[in-house]
Amino acid sequence: MFDFLIAATAVTLSSAPLSQVIAQVKFSAQTVFNSQQGAALFHDLVSDSYPRLLSEQQQTVIAGPGGLTSTSSPQWRLTDLDAAWACVVSAEQVSLETTAYSDWSEMSRRLDEILRALENVTKVRVCERVGLRYVNHISPDEVGSYEGRIEEDLLGPAVRPGWQDALTATLAQSVLQDGNTRLIVRSGTGEGIVDRPGVYVVDIDCFKEAPASYDRQTLMATFADFNDAIYRCFCSCVPESFRATLK
Repeated sequence: MFDFLIAATAVTLSSAPLSQVIAQVKFSAQTVFNSQQGAALFHDLVSDSYPRLLSEQQQTVIAGPGGLTSTSSPQWRLTDLDAAWACVVSAEQVSLETTAYSDWSEMSRRLDEILRALENVTKVRVCERVGLRYVNHISPDEVGSYEGRIEEDLLGPAVRPGWQDALTATLAQSVLQDGNTRLIVRSGTGEGIVDRPGVYVVDIDCFKEAPASYDRQTLMATFADFNDAIYRCFCSCVPESFRATLK
């Protein structure tokens, strides 16, 4: 998958610049999650990892001939006590979110736990979308520069003489495709780009939007492939010399 990306074996980075990791599976509507009772059944199966069950409303905006219409539907956020890990489930999707990513083995284990719980509560027949996203926030060096920390072709005008002093924001996006899998790389810094000032964001999103029969083992293999592609993409965006300082 995306074989043009540099070959790299994933290693655990003790000082990884990860801000958030999100994995998501969208599926055909499961009405069991429209009620608190259905959410409670799911929660009982994963409550050791996510003891809190919170109710939310998911807003959907639809554009039609008569203008914009908005509908809401229930969704359920299950979190640990620190809110570092969260599982969000609704009638059409389940996701795993974390701000405390350590390594893929833990992420994979938690994903498998959630999907097993899903299978015990309802029978999902069709998977509509599967995606994995890593959001990195990279700090500048002591003089406020990202040179040597981000590949120059991503930095663009941020390294041009004269530009960098006047630049308040820069944003780039690349959309890559391999079969029915897409890899979107968003990178930039400045006002309106990231909510945390003084960092450079490298946001890598790998996903597949193609209806397929739901199969947990296939999904787990797909997530592993996405994780590998995202890591190799990260290595293509961040020089090895800087990555070495994160180990």
